[in-house]
Amino acid sequence: MDIGEAAFTTSLNLIPNFVDYFSILKSVDPQGILKETKIYFELFFAKFDEIIDEKLKNRSRPGDQKNDLVDALIEINQRDEAELSQTYMKHLLWVLWLAPPSGRLKVNFDGATFLNLTEKGTSVIGRDMQGMCLAWSRR
Repeated sequence: MDIGEAAFTTSLNLIPNFVDYFSILKSVDPQGILKETKIYFELFFAKFDEIIDEKLKNRSRPGDQKNDLVDALIEINQRDEAELSQTYMKHLLWVLWLAPPSGRLKVNFDGATFLNLTEKGTSVIGRDMQGMCLAWSRR
């Protein structure tokens, strides 16, 4: 562990976001927090696009499907774009991707019944504070 880097990061985290106290500064973004956040969101969404595109390519090859959460979302998307657009898919993945706070575990679960009411699905994923998947299941 680099003590200097940890100390620097800690000191930066102690600096308040001035916009929280002076809302007139919101459009100026004096600390660059909004700009930096936007960059990271764009990077995450670009990575999700890359994952989805790779899975779409692999769907045409027999035996390459892994039948994970992303495959299930792609299947719903391909059946009916209005039911689950790729944009909504990426935002759902973003929420599921976030790691829990230090010292905690995070368990996300979801269930769905599709419009025709003959199909249903559930998924569960558990992660630690580093975002490492501890267990998952999909039915």
